[in-house]
Amino acid sequence: MVRCGGAAGWSWPWALTGAVSLGLGVALKPYVVVLAIALVLVVLWSRQWRRVVAVALLGAVSWGTVALLDGASARGTGLDAQRLAQVEAPFPPEHFLAMGTWDSAEESPVRRWGAYRQDQVEATAAMDPATRTADLRAQAWDQVGGRGLVGNLRFFGAKALWVWGDGTFWAHGEGADSRQASSLPESLSGMTAASRGAGELYDERAGVVQGLWVAVVLLTGAVLLRARADPLLTTWALALGGLTAYLLIFEARPRYVLALVPVVLLVLLRAGLGSADHPTATREAR
Repeated sequence: MVRCGGAAGWSWPWALTGAVSLGLGVALKPYVVVLAIALVLVVLWSRQWRRVVAVALLGAVSWGTVALLDGASARGTGLDAQRLAQVEAPFPPEHFLAMGTWDSAEESPVRRWGAYRQDQVEATAAMDPATRTADLRAQAWDQVGGRGLVGNLRFFGAKALWVWGDGTFWAHGEGADSRQASSLPESLSGMTAASRGAGELYDERAGVVQGLWVAVVLLTGAVLLRARADPLLTTWALALGGLTAYLLIFEARPRYVLALVPVVLLVLLRAGLGSADHPTATREAR
């Protein structure tokens, strides 16, 4: 097998496949870049410069994949840079910071911590950029400063639980998707009874997937605490930590976790198999 820069356990075919996949993921969901950041940190910490060079080359492949997909989507949709700038204008980074620190404070099962707010977008869209930025920063500061230390610990703890603890990934928490007619063939249309929030079987289905997801998250955390660190496991764990930090600070929804659910499962499998103590991992490390 062709090794990547002579580094043990690396192979160019798999590395290139991973780089292209990472580029595809970032093109679809930019916050998937936490995987790339985690990989760079782990490789730099190893001080194995062949791996640093290899990761730099793979990063170029990922960047090229993103650029290629971006250009293809622009041509396919007709949304050039000028039109995209018009669409993105109401959404400066400060919007997502102000949203991310907001608490709906409802005494309701649908209470939201740091979720998207269309009313905020509409209220500030007509402001000039400088005024809007200042207003949104002030909102974020007031929301954080007004809660105090204990209040913020409770808020961000609740937000982490809200984001990571929803096994349905808030599939029907917003928009009109749940009210659309089923797109399934007639022979399968009965499945909507379990897949849509208004369906007769949705409560049962939600209970099952909620239980499974919470079990996966708790089991992953438990085996990760007992696992021996190796570069791959460390990279995945750092990526999940980076995603959590991002979602705690900025606007978040449980469905944002979906993009990295495969990483959660990979961590569970690798840590559960004993990581570096597992015979396969030991052979790869030699």
